Amino acid sequence: MLEFDKLPVLLRASRKKHLLFLLVSIAFVAVGVMMVRDGEPMGYFGGGFFALGAIVFVINMLPNASYLRLDETSFTFCSLFRAHTVPWAAIQEFGVFTIRLKRMVAWNFVPGYTGSARLQDLSRAMSGFDAALPDTYGLSANDLVEKMAAMHDRYTAAAVSGRRSIS
Repeated sequence: MLEFDKLPVLLRASRKKHLLFLLVSIAFVAVGVMMVRDGEPMGYFGGGFFALGAIVFVINMLPNASYLRLDETSFTFCSLFRAHTVPWAAIQEFGVFTIRLKRMVAWNFVPGYTGSARLQDLSRAMSGFDAALPDTYGLSANDLVEKMAAMHDRYTAAAVSGRRSIS
């Protein structure tokens, strides 16, 4: 089990999950190729779409392409080598929402937080939250949101009281 008391904590996306999605994408690319060979032009669209998906899954399996890093001041999530850092102090609340069959960890920013207002508005309209993590990094969404909320409470309380951490 992961220890969340020793910081920083680094969680990685499931390689097995990405490998499964890669194999499914390759299978659909093959179906697209067969459609094209049979004279069906929609095979180009389907094959191309799933070929792009396969590329994304390969990239996300590379080292440091996808992770969640938790420390005393913030959390950083990375997907496709694009990292985003969010300070604990910028978070008002965490929660879990479901989109289709996928449960995701999401959060709302504190009032007055200056981020991407349009993206936050779109996200809030779709999910009820300002933003969400792209993965649960090998944990259930409920377990991850519980851990992140506890860290948020611990380290925002520590910042308010002037200490770096509370034991």
